[in-house]
Amino acid sequence: MPEEKVTLSLAWWNCHLSPPSTKAAKNDITPGFESTISHLLQTQAIDVLALGEVDEENIEHIQRLLIKLNLVRHRVVNLYEKRGNSIDDFCVIYNGDKMQFVGELDHPNYSDEAEGNWLKAGKLISFSLPDETPLYLVVCHWQSRNRYAPGSEERNLLGRSVRTALNRLLDQDENSLIVVLGDFNNEPFESPIESCLRASRDATYLLKRPRYLFNPFWAVLAPSCSDSDSLHGTYSGSNGSIPTRHCTFDQIMFSAEFVRNWRFEGNGAAILHDHSDLPNEVAQRDVSDHFPIISRLTRASI
Repeated sequence: MPEEKVTLSLAWWNCHLSPPSTKAAKNDITPGFESTISHLLQTQAIDVLALGEVDEENIEHIQRLLIKLNLVRHRVVNLYEKRGNSIDDFCVIYNGDKMQFVGELDHPNYSDEAEGNWLKAGKLISFSLPDETPLYLVVCHWQSRNRYAPGSEERNLLGRSVRTALNRLLDQDENSLIVVLGDFNNEPFESPIESCLRASRDATYLLKRPRYLFNPFWAVLAPSCSDSDSLHGTYSGSNGSIPTRHCTFDQIMFSAEFVRNWRFEGNGAAILHDHSDLPNEVAQRDVSDHFPIISRLTRASI
């Protein structure tokens, strides 16, 4: 009997509802937001959808939305946590037919006691695939470039903190399936991602350096010459620290086991700039200043 094909579709979206700041104003849940979630889970058939900038109230709304959409196989993991002025603003929606949620592990957040800073490096959770293979997910929303400037040691520490957490997993099992995804407020070529987190644009490089991550989102960097109104990158907005309106701050990265024994669809990176079922011809850019990103994989036959 031929082995059943195992596929995995992952997505991240900073949906811009409740920014992780006690002083920030919340945004209303709109039909466009609900349509985007529906599109990702139903039309795009996403198995793991991680969301950023959501609070407890937003997560409860998402749970009701899944019932409304009759998405009975999908489950929600509430990862929202508030500690003083520090907020982790996540939830994860996953396909319960393809995996089981195991739990949270020690997070890679970093306390810089000398400076008194709490660096929000990410949340680490684990799932179990049907064959009991562990799948680890690191969900990140690194602080803004206004809070920690490009080139600052704090930004590098964010990358190193996640790398330390990955090393612990790889020390236990060098074949660990690990996905790191989120809004890093850094582009793929910047030091916190490339040098500190150790993420490479070249999948074949991981065959010699299996502790690195593969970052397919180099493939969707904004081109240097383009119509200024066209859509590129994963974030579209004004940022005084970068001389462009289109940045690739949102990324999904993969451990070497994915490179060895899974196959990526296309170049491994896709951006949902627009889709047809947003109501009243609302553009995706009007729902959030970030676009959903997607990676799809198929496990190679053994």
